[in-house]
Amino acid sequence: MHNKMQIILWLLLISGGFWLYSNYEASGQLSGKTYYEACWKYKAGTKGFSDPTPSTPYEAAQWKQCDPVARQAFFDSGMIFSGNEEGADYDRLRAACPNAFSQVPIAGLFYMYVSDTEAAGGVSPIYSLLPANFSIASWANGRWPHCSAERERQGFSKVIRKADGNFGWEKPCAKCK
Repeated sequence: MHNKMQIILWLLLISGGFWLYSNYEASGQLSGKTYYEACWKYKAGTKGFSDPTPSTPYEAAQWKQCDPVARQAFFDSGMIFSGNEEGADYDRLRAACPNAFSQVPIAGLFYMYVSDTEAAGGVSPIYSLLPANFSIASWANGRWPHCSAERERQGFSKVIRKADGNFGWEKPCAKCK
């Protein structure tokens, strides 16, 4: 009995470690606090259409993660961007999900996350320790709580990261064209 408990405990520890590792990988190896601080600095230094100059190579690498990590967490939450298509279904989608053309800044989804997190007083203590994708997913689900459900209701496929690094539909769907 004692050996079985040890085996179960080891399996839980190993699977928990793998889960945490894979989420840090998806977050560009950034915790919620590190991600927010790096992307806040990047956003604060951006003037017009010119990017700021990083002070270290590590900072440059962190800044390159700002938009991809935000998009990954957003799509992993089951969300999609709405567009400008006409019709009642698309009106419901626009009401539930962010419009890619009118709501999301050209610089990226992370700009919205940083602005909202700054207005909220920063990253919560728990999210500051966890991988960044947890904080971003929580923010996105709070901002657009019905987006994923509306996407599913309308039959849109989930957006995933493909092997080549680009985002695309998980499976083909007629509405996704």
